[in-house]
Amino acid sequence: MAARPSGRATSLPSGYATTATTIDCPLDFRWANFTYAASACSEPSERGECCRYINALVTISIAYYANSTGKLGIPSVFSDTCLASIFETFGLHGIPPSATVFCGLGQKIQVSYQCGGRGTVLEMMESPNFGGVITNCDMALTLENNCRRCLNSGISYLHRLIGTENNVALSMCRDTVFVVLSNQNGGVSANALDSCFFGVQGLRILPGMIVLKLP
Repeated sequence: MAARPSGRATSLPSGYATTATTIDCPLDFRWANFTYAASACSEPSERGECCRYINALVTISIAYYANSTGKLGIPSVFSDTCLASIFETFGLHGIPPSATVFCGLGQKIQVSYQCGGRGTVLEMMESPNFGGVITNCDMALTLENNCRRCLNSGISYLHRLIGTENNVALSMCRDTVFVVLSNQNGGVSANALDSCFFGVQGLRILPGMIVLKLP
């Protein structure tokens, strides 16, 4: 389902709920299976895995959005709305707001990407050396060596593009690489790409679906 406030009370960080009732968030979570994320996020000892799930859920929804708009994330006018909506949507599916806050939604995990001044899928694809990332990731990513090759190719590309100093920017740009790869027409399955980039399983309702085909 799309991330929309339902009118039910949810504990949100201050500043995120002010516009949520006036503008709908364009991010869509109809594809999402929250079962494993809710389980991990309900256990304080599994916060690392929880954060990977939360990061993956947000990034995949942005990949779907990019598929229909070409943009690497939502316009800034929707930012507060979407953050509030995501907090509520996750809460309604069993992810405690305290876990979402801990994982840094809105700070470390963002809803709008800019990577080296590039804000669209096409701009990323046309940037120098990104073709090598596509080539190195267009393979069976269920194999550990192939996954590592794909990830290393993306990291090397980002180091050349934005440097190595800003860890938050590198993390955001890594998610951007995932979004762009999700918009390719190769034969890599959605689950394989998800698992390779985020190290978690069972994110999608239809396990065999190819990248970017909403049910």
